[in-house]
Amino acid sequence: LNVSTGQWEALPPLSTRRSHAALCVLDGRLFVVGGRIAVEEYVAVEHRWVPVPDMPRAVQDTRAVALDGKLLVIGGWGIYDASEPTCTVYEYDPGDGSWKKLPSLLPKQYYGAVTVLGGDIVVMGGRQAPGGGHLASVKRYNRRQQCWEAMPSLTDPLESSAAVVVQV
Repeated sequence: LNVSTGQWEALPPLSTRRSHAALCVLDGRLFVVGGRIAVEEYVAVEHRWVPVPDMPRAVQDTRAVALDGKLLVIGGWGIYDASEPTCTVYEYDPGDGSWKKLPSLLPKQYYGAVTVLGGDIVVMGGRQAPGGGHLASVKRYNRRQQCWEAMPSLTDPLESSAAVVVQV
């Protein structure tokens, strides 16, 4: 949606077919993450997608969030390694094009809602792996101490949801 015109516009196709990918806006830049190992950034002034250095691991059904000028990719399913859930968290720095692994989100879970709250990443709900049920757990990535911490659980489990923080 072009907010200035109020009209929907088609973007050019991605360079690689993919499904189960995540979208994230970082400093006004749109990134498509997952569905394969490739990550792409949309350059609006050139009306084209450009490749970003590959993630260390190919994932799908991942979640992505922007924090402190970095793109963080959380969990998902491994594509080329027996298609099992992953608890890995990767940070992409667009300044130097590098990927860094952060502390893992344990236990392995997927389909959680992710947002940024008070400078930390919060993952809510999802599904526990392997073979677990829906989760009501809430975990926070404490950026200052570089660790995951438990927060009060949701009143009901949720899966495949989205989350945003609204300041009032």
